[in-house]
Amino acid sequence: MEPVTALERLVLAYPMRRWNWDALPRNPGVRPEFVISHTEYPWNAEWSIYENPGMTPLWLKEHPDFPMNWNGYSRNPSLTKEFLIENLDKERNCMRLSSSIAITEDIVEELLDDPRAMWNWGLCGLSKNPNISYAFVEKYIDMPWSFGILSKTNQGLNRCIQNVDTVEKSQKRIQSRTSR
Repeated sequence: MEPVTALERLVLAYPMRRWNWDALPRNPGVRPEFVISHTEYPWNAEWSIYENPGMTPLWLKEHPDFPMNWNGYSRNPSLTKEFLIENLDKERNCMRLSSSIAITEDIVEELLDDPRAMWNWGLCGLSKNPNISYAFVEKYIDMPWSFGILSKTNQGLNRCIQNVDTVEKSQKRIQSRTSR
């Protein structure tokens, strides 16, 4: 298969460089079909290829012979709610799924009472998911959250705080300039 992206061209032109063969398959600049067709390279794609955003539900439907690793696909950013619901019966990594950026509060709430969803609320699950808000945590305060993780690493919550701080600082700057 011919390279399409700049990164694929680099890999083909310079295969002896010190590439991180574990990370390349998940890189959006490397298409899943490129990895699959170039078996001469030492890809470590067992899990990482499933995190490639190019491996969409549509791609998987178009490649039915591709061996599916549901545990690996649990963290794919292209995972859709419809695809998840269609495949709730598949064995997957609930921790990886719960922390995936593809998982939103709406998806969790819609599947909250479905035992097949098996959300992981703790340390490496929803507590780490960047899409979870303070309001959602408060709404489900009795769930087994990892408050240690929520306290320090929840990027979504921290981003909200930073955005509010930035807006407030900008408004204060504008007010101070206009009041001169």
